[in-house]
Amino acid sequence: MYIDESTGERELEYRKGTLFEIVEECSEKFPQAIAYEFFGKKVSYARMVEDITECAKALKAHGVEKGDKVTLALPNCPQAVTVFYAVNMIGAVANMVHPLSGEMEFKEYIDLSGSKIAFILDTFYSKMRNLRGTTSLEEIVVTTVQDGLGAIKGALYSLKNECAVKKPYDEGTCMWKTFLSDGKSHTGTVKADVGPMDPAVILYSGGTTGSTKGVIHCSDAFNALAEQLGHVADIRKDNIMISVLPMFHGFGVGVSIHTVFYYGMTSILEPRFSPEPFIKKIVKYRDNFFAGPPSLFEALVKNEKFAKSDLSGIKGSFIGSDSISPERERIICKAFVERGAPRPRQGYGLAECIAAVCLLPEGSDRYGTIGTALVGEDIIITEVGGTNELPRGELGEICINGPTNMLGYLNNPDETERTLKEHPDGRKWVHTGDLGTMDENGFITYVQRLKRMIITNGYNVYPSQMEEILDRHPKIRNSCVVGVPHPEKGQAIKVFAILEGGVERSESTKTEIMDYIRQNVAKYAKPYDIEFRDSFPQTKVAKIAYRDLEKEETDRLKSLGKL
Repeated sequence: MYIDESTGERELEYRKGTLFEIVEECSEKFPQAIAYEFFGKKVSYARMVEDITECAKALKAHGVEKGDKVTLALPNCPQAVTVFYAVNMIGAVANMVHPLSGEMEFKEYIDLSGSKIAFILDTFYSKMRNLRGTTSLEEIVVTTVQDGLGAIKGALYSLKNECAVKKPYDEGTCMWKTFLSDGKSHTGTVKADVGPMDPAVILYSGGTTGSTKGVIHCSDAFNALAEQLGHVADIRKDNIMISVLPMFHGFGVGVSIHTVFYYGMTSILEPRFSPEPFIKKIVKYRDNFFAGPPSLFEALVKNEKFAKSDLSGIKGSFIGSDSISPERERIICKAFVERGAPRPRQGYGLAECIAAVCLLPEGSDRYGTIGTALVGEDIIITEVGGTNELPRGELGEICINGPTNMLGYLNNPDETERTLKEHPDGRKWVHTGDLGTMDENGFITYVQRLKRMIITNGYNVYPSQMEEILDRHPKIRNSCVVGVPHPEKGQAIKVFAILEGGVERSESTKTEIMDYIRQNVAKYAKPYDIEFRDSFPQTKVAKIAYRDLEKEETDRLKSLGKL
């Protein structure tokens, strides 16, 4: 970072290079440093680059060329890291897909990317095998958890855990070890002539319309993100990242993986989240960072082991990927601070900018804000759908310009043009489809997805604002507000709520909460019903799946003849 003398603005300087070149540089600086650990198996930076190179040769031997799309449907494991950087080394593009996707979802991702080869864990193979012959997919490389552990640790893992049954895979399927062995036959060049601004990674987003879109990013954007995070989190080489955010997600691959290797840190690869084992790790590993959605932090503070743990080894933690009410944020932060940890810091980002673009400054005592812009990012609030910047404090659309902006949507120029808009200043800005405000000090408050806004009797109702009010009620642990079709109002409002432990699910409780709503929200926003739940459905990235609740309630009303 440096200060522009002509403007006084903070400018961002960061290391240039492809994703692989950044890792290669770290391996040359500190070859014996531990790059990652997986179920106790430690791999140095030197060994990681050897593994990446071996995988890159195998990709070439299997016909993958510069510019080809390679689908990765893997959890956080050594093979995922290896393939991700090997794909970049040969100039191909990593198509990052959730391994728990259904068959039709896999088909959508394969069709959109045109991938000919995909990597998947054996557990999920059956969902992808039928796509050969109906899509561009020609080959599936199947790997196992044991493949990432070595012979001895792999055998011990098999004894302790239920593993997928090995099947007689059909033609067009290759096992991981066979795939790597095939690389020995490649004798030509491996590293491609590509630059940091060339397409490198495809993430997936609903964008502003809710339909699935492939978001194209270059290596340069990932390097910029890593540098930005280093300026706001005091990241150092000897720090540890407990990488539980999945690699298919921008937050995961950008923050929990590439940022680690940008600085020469160590990643503790976590293929799945479970509160107690996770708490053990944040106690065991000193000077650690981790990031996750609100649901992860909620699960931690509710766990009995959390209350008995010394968390002074935490150096920083970050809440993102979904909104959280100020009241729940206060409860979580208080629980962390009481156990010796720094306050978790809320941030905001989106796949179109990889991950975080703003973060609550260190030491801030504010709640209900997503913080201020990271160095190098410009964030403004504009009129919805327009390019005119609004005065501070006014509600409008959050727009972003910075080095982490996407190159565009894959095979979707119309949507790219609608999202990446040129403003009067001549720069391209990402229109996020999110409503928010910015105060005089640059603190941003996220209000609502534009598409989630409920319009009832002509009035705009923002569910997140209602949820914030509901979550302040002492008997409510978490809430979700949805809108469903209504023949006269356009939409009607229903509340789903999870009650605090020990609170009775009764009509008297419902009446009490309804009275509270009448006192605290506008009359037009009054819900027609409150339904109590044990839990809420979640999306694959651990956000509340409010659309599922909307559909469920809409279907229920239809079955009753009320719609």
